[in-house]
Amino acid sequence: MKKQLILSLLCLFIFAFAKAQSVNTSYLCLANGDIVLADLGNCSSTVVASYSSSFFDIAQGDTDDTLYGIRNDELFLINVSNGAVTSLGILNVVGFTGNFRVDSLVKEGPGTLLGVHTNSPGGLFRFDIASMTATYIGDTGFPSAGDLTYFNGNLYLSADGNDLALIDVVNPSNSSLVGTIPGVSGFNNVFGVVTIITANPCAINPTFELVATGGNDTRFIDINTAQTTANCPNLVSSDIFGAAEVASDVICSISLDIEDSNGNTDPEYCQNANTILNTTANPLTPLGVYSYEWRIQGQAGVVGTSAILPINISATTTYECTITDSGRVAPDNIATSSITVTVNPIPSWNPIANVIAHDNYTLPSITGTNIPANAAFYDNPAHTGTPWNAGDVVDPSLFTTNPATIFVYGIDANGCELIEQFDIEFVDAQVTITPGGIQDVCDGDMVTLTATTVPATPYGNYSFNWSDTQGTSYPNTSSITVTVNVATTVSVTVNDSGVENGTDMGFDMTDFNVLPVIDIDDLVDQNVTGSFTFPAITGTGLTGAEAYYTQPNGNGIMYNPGDVVTAADFAVLPIALYIYDDNGSCSDEESFILGIMDPPMLSLTISATGNDFCAGESTTLTATVSPATAQGSYNYEWREQGATTVLSTAMSLTVMPAVTTVYECTVTDTGLTTNNSTTETLTINVIPVPELNPIGSQIATGSYTFPSIGGNNLSGNQLFYTQPNGLGSSYATGDVIDITDFITYPVTLYAYDINASGCDDEISFELTINLVVVIPEPEEPLFVIPDYMTPNNDGYHDFWRIDINSADVTVTGIYIFDRYGKLLKQLAPDGIGWDATYNGNPLPSSTYWYQLKYEVNGVPTETTGFFAVKR
Repeated sequence: MKKQLILSLLCLFIFAFAKAQSVNTSYLCLANGDIVLADLGNCSSTVVASYSSSFFDIAQGDTDDTLYGIRNDELFLINVSNGAVTSLGILNVVGFTGNFRVDSLVKEGPGTLLGVHTNSPGGLFRFDIASMTATYIGDTGFPSAGDLTYFNGNLYLSADGNDLALIDVVNPSNSSLVGTIPGVSGFNNVFGVVTIITANPCAINPTFELVATGGNDTRFIDINTAQTTANCPNLVSSDIFGAAEVASDVICSISLDIEDSNGNTDPEYCQNANTILNTTANPLTPLGVYSYEWRIQGQAGVVGTSAILPINISATTTYECTITDSGRVAPDNIATSSITVTVNPIPSWNPIANVIAHDNYTLPSITGTNIPANAAFYDNPAHTGTPWNAGDVVDPSLFTTNPATIFVYGIDANGCELIEQFDIEFVDAQVTITPGGIQDVCDGDMVTLTATTVPATPYGNYSFNWSDTQGTSYPNTSSITVTVNVATTVSVTVNDSGVENGTDMGFDMTDFNVLPVIDIDDLVDQNVTGSFTFPAITGTGLTGAEAYYTQPNGNGIMYNPGDVVTAADFAVLPIALYIYDDNGSCSDEESFILGIMDPPMLSLTISATGNDFCAGESTTLTATVSPATAQGSYNYEWREQGATTVLSTAMSLTVMPAVTTVYECTVTDTGLTTNNSTTETLTINVIPVPELNPIGSQIATGSYTFPSIGGNNLSGNQLFYTQPNGLGSSYATGDVIDITDFITYPVTLYAYDINASGCDDEISFELTINLVVVIPEPEEPLFVIPDYMTPNNDGYHDFWRIDINSADVTVTGIYIFDRYGKLLKQLAPDGIGWDATYNGNPLPSSTYWYQLKYEVNGVPTETTGFFAVKR
């Protein structure tokens, strides 16, 4: 076939070819996946097939109704008569490495295509459809833009950059540039070139045009200059990616049918029969004159030259007739057809292939045509002895050799003999499992077992019969993967599909013992300060020899739980450490990252609710440690500076110091071994509180002079008040009031003092002012009241008591108070006195107050005072 125009893609039904595939037509593949048959004479198109993705290019198929399409390295067959698109598979690229992408395609000959790579340097490939191979021929120097076409016997490529290149198929490196196709409005990216027949398609010299496709348009190309002229603007609705030719052999082909005189196209006859073979040409009317040549297939001589051929049949023969139209151009002027005339002169069997069998073989039926009824099997070529019939079973014991020959013989009523034979060989197979024997594995392990057969090459195909003691189903492959959870035995036999009775041949087995799985618990990454103590290793199935390692799989330096390491033990930190255990068959490993930092220096701050306090007030001291988070835990010890007694182990301490005191706190981090403690102090200043001496109830006659206010730590501003806390009217020492200053008696008065720091004290007493009663002055004091006592059991001043010197005095009550006004003791006037105790406990050295109530000649009165206890 000429390369003037060999490519022709998808076609419609044969009836429609003359209408659709005609002059000015070509096939186009579009960006939207459509394949259209375009008429470039009237600028119209018809969709003949569609696909989900666009093809890079298309080319004429090997039949009138097919095209080839390409996308990346996948080749497709497109049927333009029914629109079916079928993938032929992925091309096997030969002689080329790298990304394979061919986007231009052209038919070179039957079953052969050419294509150019889309990337530089534009490799040229030859496609063999039968083998699905793409063989690298050489580099053209022109990367493809999308299409190839034959024009006037030359191969042209639409290359990148709108270049038109002339491709040398024999020596691709000699390919040359024709010129650059200029862009025009709507026609900027040229993806395709295609050759169309514009006139005289069936003549010796048809008229051709070279057409370029760009965008939705087509334009005619001047083959000498690559310049274009307008053809069909906006021909289709989607960009044109490639094109395929409609060749003259599609437009102008003729065909021939042959049948016998009975109208049969596949006749059968007995020997020496006569018949006539008749031909019918399509079209019935030639463009010129039809001439005929009959031949016997496979023979050179002509046996007839007319439209019919009378024959006498003695053997099955195939006759060929070639018809030539003198008005058409080759190769479209010739059609050849054949017919086979079958003759059945003698019995003909369906041959029994040589047999490979295991143990025995059941003889099959003897089939074929004209098989004599007495046809049977024999063990010798003379066909003597007792014959074997279909269904009989033979084994090696019936033959003297292995392999042996079985002979087939029968004769029909016409004396036609059936004489045939076939060989039989009895074989066996052996199988070995790897690994075999007894295998110790971990619970849940997946083990691959491989069966090796002898012979290694089967007569047909090997399949394998795997089983285990648990009844597990396995594939019939040579290798299986077994998940072992319990002790089991896995066995295998082998089948050979090419061997009669070739099942369950050979035998081997593997026993599995299951060891417990080691599963080490994960340990999170560790970031510590100062040192790291390896913790206990936990998990399941541990051997007791589990340990830590500096390298995987139990390698490197080993550490046991409880071992302590510091930063000095490692060259680099952080470091990956591994927890590993192995029982000989099962192992497990976990890893973690260890980082060790130098411990920070501890710092301590003590804070209080204030630093200056009045005696008797409480304050809370709080220890604040930096860093806030301990490596272990913080322990606290509070003491008074210089003392050993621990006051508290909490973070805070509440104290009520009587005097200025220095408190110290020591904090220890239990997670550190060095720089693990710090001590800080805080001084609490205690300001002395004014201590007012008690004033007993006062009874005066006529007027009352406020006495001096005694006590300790007084500010000098102490006064008397009519209300608590320094409120109401105030009176100073020496102020005099009379009975008219208050409405009712007794009245409660208050002595109050406050210093500059806000520390204060207050006492109260009752005052009664009676009318003036003249009482004669005694010649001596009414009472003897001691100023002090020394209760030290030395016989002197061990008791404090009041002695009465006048018979006119009646004592009604003697009371003793502490400085805060608390009643400590009531004395009997005639008693031994007070021993300076309270509830049996000695009271400390201090000032104590008394109140003496008495009557003089029936007139009640009282007096108060104080005395000292000295120990």
